Amino acid sequence: MGAHATDSIFLVGFMGAGKSFLGRKLAISLNLPFFDLDREIEKSESRNIPTIFQERGEAAFRVSEERVLAQLSLPAVVALGGGAFISEKNRAFIGRKGRSVYLDWPFETLCERILGDPHRPLAGNELQLASLFQDRLPVYRLADLDFCPDFSDPDSAVRVLVERLA
Repeated sequence: MGAHATDSIFLVGFMGAGKSFLGRKLAISLNLPFFDLDREIEKSESRNIPTIFQERGEAAFRVSEERVLAQLSLPAVVALGGGAFISEKNRAFIGRKGRSVYLDWPFETLCERILGDPHRPLAGNELQLASLFQDRLPVYRLADLDFCPDFSDPDSAVRVLVERLA
């Protein structure tokens, strides 16, 4: 199934996979708006994600995530948070609205990028991250397309992704 003008593209993957970075470039290439779901949640909640986790917990965050995703103005390119695709409700919504692309990276690479990042409430220690990654990996692999971007040449990575979506 090729990408159509009415399709949204949802970038899926673990923390640090480059969903926002690649998403901005992809949106420009496809002449679509870009949304970073985590930033949209922060705007909606008037607080940052670590604060939401601390004050309301992960379950309440996930409820906000589903609500904000469903309210986005589509079609668009959407960078999902690392856990957004885990929700069956979100996956069903994404399946109705467009295509999902899993940005596939080795755990070691992701861990180097995110370990100890204070803006990532679930990035506490390597053992916790490894467990979370292993839990999420089978669900990430349900995405419509598995793509390992070459960030040494981001423009080329976007061209390759656009070709694969066609």
